[in-house]
Amino acid sequence: QSQIDDLNATIQDLVESIDGLNVKASISGYLTGLNLNVGDRVTKNTTLLTITDTSKLKAILQFSSSSFGKVKVGEKATVNIPSLSQSVIGTISYIGNATYTTDSGGEVYDIEIIVPNPGALREGMKVNAEIKTKDGIESSTSEAVLEYLNKQTIKAKSDGEVVEIASRNNEYVRSGSLILRLENDDLSKQKRDYDRQLKSLEQQKIDAED
Repeated sequence: QSQIDDLNATIQDLVESIDGLNVKASISGYLTGLNLNVGDRVTKNTTLLTITDTSKLKAILQFSSSSFGKVKVGEKATVNIPSLSQSVIGTISYIGNATYTTDSGGEVYDIEIIVPNPGALREGMKVNAEIKTKDGIESSTSEAVLEYLNKQTIKAKSDGEVVEIASRNNEYVRSGSLILRLENDDLSKQKRDYDRQLKSLEQQKIDAED
């Protein structure tokens, strides 16, 4: 029975490797960093591409310790983008649990704010923010840069040769859609061989029980 269990585990690993030959989008977003052509060979764990959801961004800003304890996760904040002369309403997603001293000697704490992207926001833009508290408006003590909230790097799950490229750089891809298809005849052959061995062992077990 242990041989059968070991074979089943090996076959399951092979099935996952074969499934990994179809490289699919893990999230919906814009595709970048894909520098492959049909016929190229890739090895397992090679970085293939990046998908970025540009619909939401985040910034971690410093606020004076005088407002510590006066704001809560889920509350709204006004995020100002000086380069666009534009402001957007964001939501506080994280508050640091302690204050700390900056290099300039100020006592501050961190607040992470998530903002929806009305269309013009880009990663790397500098922002500042204001939060309304019961004691008035609290402004961030410095600027921070926007980062995309959800960006994922996709790596090859299997060795293989590129046989199809279904999407290109800067295209919008939906979660689950096919981006690349790889081929690896060795994996398919190994699975067939192991399937035959498993069938033989299971038959031997049945014969022994009879």
